[in-house]
Amino acid sequence: MSLSHMLQHYTHATRDPRYLAFVRIIVGCAALLAGLETYGVLWRISRPGLIVLPVLPWVPRLEPGLIAPLATTWLICAVLFTIGLWARAAGLTLAGVIGYLLLSDQQVYSNHLYLLGLVVLLTALGACGAAWSLEARGRAPVVAVPGWPALLVQLQITAVYLFGGLSKLNATYLSGAVLAAQPGILAGVERLPGAPDTWLAILATGSIAVELLIAVGLWLPRWRVMAVLLGALLHGTIIVTMGDSLASAWQLTVFALTIMAPYALFFAPPTRPTSPGAATLAPHRP
Repeated sequence: MSLSHMLQHYTHATRDPRYLAFVRIIVGCAALLAGLETYGVLWRISRPGLIVLPVLPWVPRLEPGLIAPLATTWLICAVLFTIGLWARAAGLTLAGVIGYLLLSDQQVYSNHLYLLGLVVLLTALGACGAAWSLEARGRAPVVAVPGWPALLVQLQITAVYLFGGLSKLNATYLSGAVLAAQPGILAGVERLPGAPDTWLAILATGSIAVELLIAVGLWLPRWRVMAVLLGALLHGTIIVTMGDSLASAWQLTVFALTIMAPYALFFAPPTRPTSPGAATLAPHRP
């Protein structure tokens, strides 16, 4: 199968809506946790005397009076998105709030928050409320939804792991110097036999290999379960070793939930629609 035919297959295929619903629920919970943490960050940077660092000059400044309404909107939308009540509208609104806050001040920005907003947006573009949601109760079960939003989420997750692995291919990271700056990792390595520098270099090389294996393995049926296990090991280790405070452990947990929830989409085989109308929501026929 050529690359163009493969992309066409994935673009026009349909998916089981339950997989996207699973992503919606887990990512919605992550958004709720992130909202509680971001609320405190917003109050800290809004104190008088602190420097304002806007990302774009034309984005309206985040005034202290807007913090409570925006945080409340965030939390309400995260709950609605999670339970599947007006899921698409809630998800798009939540993504909009996160996007505005990321652009309002550089002190709000984090890679974790950026990924969360993007995954919420892409999930909301799909029929994320077609299954396992309050809005789906009482309706005929849905067996197929358009698959392109799920594909976009999959590509985004793959891009994160590929970039994460390839960007670490430099002498500084491979030497273990970056890992040595993490107190939790350094303390554990010093208890191992042999030279700590050697173990740090081995761990650095291993982390790169794991990220690249996850990026590729999620797409390959034979490697998929292994990729999931490696992902759980990687993110669990990161939380334990780098979460040296409640705040950092909280952020790393949000990131782990955000990036691992879409693993489920790789287990949802795309199905070629038999007719143009089959790409839309279709009621279940026993």
